[in-house]
Amino acid sequence: MSTFRAADSPAPPLVWLAALVLAGVVAAAFFPLRADDAYIVARYVHQLHAGHGLVYNVGEQVSALTSPGHLFVLAGIGAITDNYVDAYRIGAAMLGAAALLWLGFRTWRGSCRAALFVALVVASPFATFWAVGGLETPLLMTVCAAMAFLATSTVYRKDDGWAWRVVLLGATAVLLRFDASLFAAPIVISVILTHSKAVTAERDRQGRQLVSHRSFHGDGFREAPVTINVELWYRLAEGPIPLPNRIGGACY
Repeated sequence: MSTFRAADSPAPPLVWLAALVLAGVVAAAFFPLRADDAYIVARYVHQLHAGHGLVYNVGEQVSALTSPGHLFVLAGIGAITDNYVDAYRIGAAMLGAAALLWLGFRTWRGSCRAALFVALVVASPFATFWAVGGLETPLLMTVCAAMAFLATSTVYRKDDGWAWRVVLLGATAVLLRFDASLFAAPIVISVILTHSKAVTAERDRQGRQLVSHRSFHGDGFREAPVTINVELWYRLAEGPIPLPNRIGGACY
């Protein structure tokens, strides 16, 4: 138990400083290395800004792109600077690091768990190399991490837009890389099923509450049209179309 309490205790500032220094050292070590595929996307961006359209070679309608989202982001940066590859590498890596820090703080409230999570990710040569390699990896890592944290959160699950946010993040992940559907699809399906069960349970509770609060005294007939409409839509959403006498029997 003491180990878990220590992990949940606030991390000292020196621990966070060490994690940030580690992230900077590892990123600096891998920054001179560039992924070859980054320049495939860069050539499409160059041809696009030159007015030739989304082609690798002028006159050849061949697609070698695996990430439409990466292309859109790089094209936007290319409208600002000619050195869009390195600008993207720096910006995307900083975005990924900021997202990891924010997710760690939001989930573990700045505890030792959060610092350990950040340190393990940034110390991984696989994560860091691809984060500064110039591909869509840092964007994809940010979106997938946010989707996983949001899907498993017990706090955000209470929000009305929880399921739609997860679905939107899943769609963004697939836009960044098509095979991300292997990661996003199970999470999205699970969230949709969980949300549907919660909505059905809440609808059942409200339906029972409407029936139990109906009054047959005094102004009962004035409330009847409203309760009939609520009951009708409730039954239609539940399944087969109800018979009129079923509605009448429930309301009067």
